Amino acid sequence: MFRVLSSPLLLLALLALIFVLHVTAIYLNWYWDFDGVDNVYHFIGGAWVALLFFYIFFTRGELFPIRGNFLPALIFSIGFVLLISVGWEFFEFIFDQFFGGSGTVRQAQLGVADTMGDLFSDIVGGMTASLLFIFSSKK
Repeated sequence: MFRVLSSPLLLLALLALIFVLHVTAIYLNWYWDFDGVDNVYHFIGGAWVALLFFYIFFTRGELFPIRGNFLPALIFSIGFVLLISVGWEFFEFIFDQFFGGSGTVRQAQLGVADTMGDLFSDIVGGMTASLLFIFSSKK
């Protein structure tokens, strides 16, 4: 399972899945018609970012001195997930400042509760993928 979780093909496949789901959700108004769809996508996105972290820092070489240490690996991977997640939320906010609510483009930011739910889903997805990666790499 370790080889699968550290595969660049898995990263590309998940990224393609996220892209297709996101475009479909926008086109079919799923984000606005169904509560929770956004959280599922953020969970998958958080998992993808965590797997990207491990691919960059663990499988591509000894770039990080935490290999084999459970707690630091988990903390740094979740920190990486949060860094990317907060960046995405800033992107949504800035996008809305320029394009959101113009009549043709719907707003991406639906308030503080939406942002907190997005970040929570990113963390849970990232933690799930991180734990899977860490435990599969010990075998």
